[in-house]
Amino acid sequence: MRNGIILTALLAACGTSQTTTSAGKLPTANEQVRVVYKQYRKGSVPLIMENLQDRDLVKLRSEKLPAGQSPVAYVPDDVMVRMLKEFKRSGWTKYGQARPTDPAKFGASGEITIITEGRRRMVTLLRVKGGKLAANQAYVDCVNTFVTVYNHYRPQMQATTASSDAFGVRRVER
Repeated sequence: MRNGIILTALLAACGTSQTTTSAGKLPTANEQVRVVYKQYRKGSVPLIMENLQDRDLVKLRSEKLPAGQSPVAYVPDDVMVRMLKEFKRSGWTKYGQARPTDPAKFGASGEITIITEGRRRMVTLLRVKGGKLAANQAYVDCVNTFVTVYNHYRPQMQATTASSDAFGVRRVER
């Protein structure tokens, strides 16, 4: 029984290794890519970004979101490629890993995940308290890059005006 518990703990530890080679591989320019940034804090909302990949931006923004999903920021393909190159320069390929089922169980306080191949391939970079300094710095650099791009292309929220003289008119607010 004790050996089984130790073996399970070792397998879990090996599965969450911070240094992987094939898991950290970045997608190519001709793939549909989704990048998700999450923090494990109460009230934190995930930020989601996708490349357009020859899709109509107006049609994508007019689709109704499923309940509970955050709005998606759609970025041009060339911007996504430059962002992924910046991720690589920051250390993504060195510290990226296959996404565990529940990163919070491993002490993660945040994650940034790249999802490709129809949501079948998820590679993540975790922020782990007590983790390697270089891995945490790579995480911070990637998050800073992501947030900068996200803020520039963030989804436009629509709100209806409350005054009676603008009945039926919608305006875009940031």
